[in-house]
Amino acid sequence: MAKIKITVTHSPAGAEEDVLILGGIPAKKLGLVTGTAVTLRFGSAERRMRLRVEPKSNAFRLHPAVGAAMALPGGTPLCVRHQAAEHTLVLGPLLGVLLRKIGSNPERPFGSVTGFCRELTEAGKKLGTAVFFFAADRLPVGPSATISGWTYSKGGWHAASFPYPDAVYNRITSRVIENSPPVQQFFRTFKARTGGMLFNERYLDKAEVFQALKKETSVGVYLPESYLYRNPLMLKKMLGKHSVIFLKPILSSLGKGIIRVGRSPSGYVCHIAGANGAVNQATFAGQPALIKHLSARMAGRRYLIQEGIDLIKIDGNSADFRSLVQRGETGAWEVTSIVGRVSAGHTFVSNLARGGRLATVRETIGHSNLPPSLQEAAMARLRKASLDIAEALEKQIDAHFAELGIDLAVDTRGRVLLLEINSKPSKEDNTPLGAEEKNPPTAKETPVKVRPSVKRVVQYVRYLGKF
Repeated sequence: MAKIKITVTHSPAGAEEDVLILGGIPAKKLGLVTGTAVTLRFGSAERRMRLRVEPKSNAFRLHPAVGAAMALPGGTPLCVRHQAAEHTLVLGPLLGVLLRKIGSNPERPFGSVTGFCRELTEAGKKLGTAVFFFAADRLPVGPSATISGWTYSKGGWHAASFPYPDAVYNRITSRVIENSPPVQQFFRTFKARTGGMLFNERYLDKAEVFQALKKETSVGVYLPESYLYRNPLMLKKMLGKHSVIFLKPILSSLGKGIIRVGRSPSGYVCHIAGANGAVNQATFAGQPALIKHLSARMAGRRYLIQEGIDLIKIDGNSADFRSLVQRGETGAWEVTSIVGRVSAGHTFVSNLARGGRLATVRETIGHSNLPPSLQEAAMARLRKASLDIAEALEKQIDAHFAELGIDLAVDTRGRVLLLEINSKPSKEDNTPLGAEEKNPPTAKETPVKVRPSVKRVVQYVRYLGKF
């Protein structure tokens, strides 16, 4: 199955509509000659064409009407492969990125992720992949053969119709919207209609992750004692075993609502992380008062109960690590970056949205209270743990993921432990995606620098499309 890269251009007025002009150079590589009848495929769009080979050129010219019907504007760089047995030329891959919504600002139609979308588009151009963006509130209904979306070209964002893509990258950042009937119906339709790949197809919850990973003995060493909270008896047992425990809302993010409970000489101290980053403290003389308070606080929500970890600290502030793990051009998991996150002085959570700061792994560990003799080994364990956990997760959870944000802790004995896994790592313009990722581009910036993490998404799409 021969495959190369071409740039689609349009034939002049008066050209035959069903003729594809193919340069002699790509024709030779693809094993094609003048007069061959082929099916041209781009995403779900197909068109029957006759080939006319143009000697000594790299041409790939279509009639403008065919280009418009198949969403192939002139100047589009794409990969092409020849499926000789099916007499088909496959252009692509075509990636559709599903977002929560599209706004009305023409320069920033995707709000805080516009920079990421611009960068993903540029990565596609460099790697011969077409990228468009569409929204959960504008999904196709019924037998529609096209999707309404946006693409970036000629210095701006433009609305257009696209065929169903080869792959859909789910970037919906709302559990409610993701689980809504229209979105779930689209997912079913996309998979059944095209056989295409849907990745990062759903959120994970904290209890689900730990329950799944407990089945994989290879990652047991990374798992702190954790359970889905069911009743006060569990709280009593965990406090009997551990001096500090955490109660984490199953569906929360950014550290919101995490409860830290610790034993003290006078009873128990309870800290609760608020939505604005503030931490509220309460003290209790005994377990009955503590349990009464927590039961009222936790009513109606599901929590993970987890042993407290004696995190390494820098100047008294706790530190943990975010590893960005992605699939790349081979389809295998790779560590794109690992960064240290140091909590602000007023809180026990390290998220940037709560005042935490970023640092390199070496800086974080080197400036911490971890004994120097344990530091090099801990840095190596962070990378190994990231890959081990990603590989174990895919074995136990029936969903397709291409990138994971894995939060890890290093304790004062040098152990690496899992805190949580995020299947929708943030792409907002003010949030770094990894150590190498600074100052995401705005829609108007040129040239656009493509970061390794963004490039890897496109490489994986090419892998999925067999390009």
